[in-house]
Amino acid sequence: MSSEKRGITVKAQTCSMLYNHHGDDYLLHLVDSPGHVDFRAEVARSYVSCGGALLLVDASQGIQAQTVANFYLAFAQGLKLLPVINKVDLPHADPPRVLEQLKDTFELDPTTAVQVSAKTGLNVESLLPSIVDSVPAPVGDSNKPLRLYLVDSWYSSYKGVILLVRIFDGQIKAGDQIVSFATGMKYTVGEVGIMYPDQTPQRVLRAGQVGYVYFNPSMRKSQEAKIGDTYTKVGQQNQVEPLPGFEEPKPMVFVAAFPVDQSQFEHFEDSINQLLLNDRSVTIQKEASQALGAGFRLGFLGTLHCSVFEDRLRQEHGASLIITPPTVPFQILYRDGREVTITNPADFPDDDVARKNIAELREPLRPRHLHLPRRIPRQSHRALRSKPRRAEVSRVLHLDTGDPQIRTPTRPTRR
Repeated sequence: MSSEKRGITVKAQTCSMLYNHHGDDYLLHLVDSPGHVDFRAEVARSYVSCGGALLLVDASQGIQAQTVANFYLAFAQGLKLLPVINKVDLPHADPPRVLEQLKDTFELDPTTAVQVSAKTGLNVESLLPSIVDSVPAPVGDSNKPLRLYLVDSWYSSYKGVILLVRIFDGQIKAGDQIVSFATGMKYTVGEVGIMYPDQTPQRVLRAGQVGYVYFNPSMRKSQEAKIGDTYTKVGQQNQVEPLPGFEEPKPMVFVAAFPVDQSQFEHFEDSINQLLLNDRSVTIQKEASQALGAGFRLGFLGTLHCSVFEDRLRQEHGASLIITPPTVPFQILYRDGREVTITNPADFPDDDVARKNIAELREPLRPRHLHLPRRIPRQSHRALRSKPRRAEVSRVLHLDTGDPQIRTPTRPTRR
């Protein structure tokens, strides 16, 4: 099932729009970002290009796990948060309970929340005025040396790699020569513009704006566009302090993928490489199996990320493939002090001599917060400690909900 049919966002989408408020025109930069934890890197990149975020909460379900994760991510980046309660038209919606949760859990003022129904359009018209009134305008000086931040990139067969950038200082236009702090490579700007909602060329991008840039001659390798990189004009490197970059996303789930028909291996490889052009969080290395032939070992951010990638291979590229169950990396600590990380089950030592030299076998643990209603019985807490789940409960906080903090294996813990 594709991500569209699942009703989930896997890739941040951005656009700009003009909005007139009280007689003044405002240029707004809007981003629809994923919510699932597997696509946390997409969310982090989106936040850097914005000054505020809408904290969207379902009026019938209340605060969910992804709400908590995205709140703390936005809060850490200093964004202005505007709570929005959606689906207030549903018969079982309970906005007062959700408002209380927002206050108790996030210390957000309930009076600032906007209650809407995206389905019926109820009160949707009040969203944009609330954004203009509450979210501060971006800061920056167009007269300073260029300081450009690479937020995202995608590949075009005609224009090469296109960069989505935020201008923190200075300005950029076609013909400018810019240089990357990360790679030291120099490029000549071919075109700049904004997503309005498609690529709309502009004469210049100034401090505070978010837009796209591509080069002439074009950037042909997507690996050159390092997300979180800072660019400036050639000759101004000593006048500009690079901005802090992103933490590279680390794959935590690995699978092996093989074409059903080995005669289709080249098509299979081309299909994977095309998807990698716009999803560089996937790692890839060639692998061979005596039973299945030549294939690839792929690393993903999570099981949902893996499932979406597999669906795209089948539906967009017509690939017929065999994919192994997801596994997580294991770390082997030998008695002589060596540490080896295993991502392929075939690499696990299977002879008696090697096993005797193993001092420890480690699997990755992930800290998690579970929000449970008070009506959930104590048996739920005991279930967290059960041996098949191998969870460590560190503490339990009682707000309006129970909030156990635990560490669990990154392998699926559901039964």
